[in-house]
Amino acid sequence: MVAVGERALALYEQLDGRYDVFASQWAGEWAAIAGVLASDGTHRAVLGRYRWERQVSGPRAALLAGLDYLSTAAVYELSPEAVRVSVPVWLGLDALAVEGEQLPVEFGVLVPVNGVHDAVRTRLGSRWLKAAAGRAVETGLLSVPQAVRLLVLFLLPASRDVPPPVAAWLDTDCCDSFPPGIR
Repeated sequence: MVAVGERALALYEQLDGRYDVFASQWAGEWAAIAGVLASDGTHRAVLGRYRWERQVSGPRAALLAGLDYLSTAAVYELSPEAVRVSVPVWLGLDALAVEGEQLPVEFGVLVPVNGVHDAVRTRLGSRWLKAAAGRAVETGLLSVPQAVRLLVLFLLPASRDVPPPVAAWLDTDCCDSFPPGIR
């Protein structure tokens, strides 16, 4: 029997700035997101619910560089001050699957959310945007880099939130042919 669920990761900030990572098969569902947002954000309030398994420890950037954006439904970043809830969005396009090419599952962005409705809008909205971008790629209206750049701009208007690997890829020569105002 295969267990399905809404996988989530919790990154717990330590005093030295490193993070402990915990994974749960069920903590990415809507009720869990609502519970985390309603909690005081402490380690016990978040990790006391659902079944969490300790994974690894390390610097935040290194941990997020290996994140599977395709199979993770929620990421909780816990610090002594607060909890930050984000919805991972993988930047791959369905149109690429037809051609046998695809971006790696680690190629995505974390979109911060403030409530369950915000999380729902982010998940459903990103699916719609990706479908529209994929159609634009299929018809030749946009290149893959242009489509990905548009997704990133819609999902993360603040460039400081774009992960370094995504920003580096978008800054390469692959994006030199963008229409004016896009780049």
